[in-house]
Amino acid sequence: RRLRQLAGVTSSAEPKVFYQVRADLCGSIAPGAATEGSPTGDAYVRLARMLAERQHHSTAVAVLRLAMRHEGGSLRSLLAAARSCLHLDPSGPGAVAILEQLVARTPPSADVLHLLGRAHLRQGRPEDAVKAHREAAALDPSRSAFHAGLGRALAETAEPGAREAALESLRTAVRLDPGAVEARYQLGKLLLALGRPQDAIPQLEELLRLEPGFPNAYYVLGQACLRLGRRDQAREYLDEFADRQSAAEARAGSVTGFGPG
Repeated sequence: RRLRQLAGVTSSAEPKVFYQVRADLCGSIAPGAATEGSPTGDAYVRLARMLAERQHHSTAVAVLRLAMRHEGGSLRSLLAAARSCLHLDPSGPGAVAILEQLVARTPPSADVLHLLGRAHLRQGRPEDAVKAHREAAALDPSRSAFHAGLGRALAETAEPGAREAALESLRTAVRLDPGAVEARYQLGKLLLALGRPQDAIPQLEELLRLEPGFPNAYYVLGQACLRLGRRDQAREYLDEFADRQSAAEARAGSVTGFGPG
C-alpha cells in the first residue's frame, strides 16, 4: 500500500511532497525491522526501479541500500539491487556492499562474483576485480562474459605478465562468443597498447561489422592506423568518431533541455 502511495507521489509536480513521503517511508524504518505495513526487501527494489524510471537516481540508490540492509530481502531482490546500484551509481560503494553480503550468505555464484568484479573495477580496485572474475570463470568457464571481465581487470593491474594473461582471457571470451563486441573492443585496445596495431585492426573491424554504432571503436581504429602510417584511413575513422560523439552529445542535450534549438 505504501509503495502504491509513493508511486502516486512520484508523479506529483511538488517535490517537497515526494521527499517527505520518501523520508516517512525510508527514514523511519530501521534495518531489519518488521512492522505492519512496512515494505519488504523486495518492495524496496521495486520502489528503486520505479524511482529510477522517473530519473530520481540518487534516491533510488538510497532505497537500494535499504534493500541491502533489510533482512527480509530475498537473494533475488538483493542481486537486482546490486545490478541497479552498479548501473545508477557505478563509482559508489553500494554494489560492492550488497554483493559481498550475497557472497557471504550464499554458496559461490558465478554471476554474483562477476558482478562483484565489475563493481571492484569501477571503484579502482583491479586486483580485487581480478580475484572475483577468476573465481567466476573457474565456476563457469563456458561464459564469455566472465573471461572478458577477467581480461579487462588484468589489463588494469600492475602484476608481472598481467597483460599477456589479459590477452589470453579476452581471446577466450571472443572464441566462446564471436559476437561479444565489448570483449573484441577490449582485445583491440589491449593489442594497440602492446604495440601491435596490425593485430588490433582486424578485431576492431570485425567489431564494427557486428556493431557499427560502437563509437569508441572508430577512435581506437584511427589510432591503430596512425601507428601504421595510414593517415588517410586514420582520418576517416577519427572523423567518424567525432561525428558520432557530437551526435550523442546533441541527443543527450535534447533530453536534458540544454541541447541546441
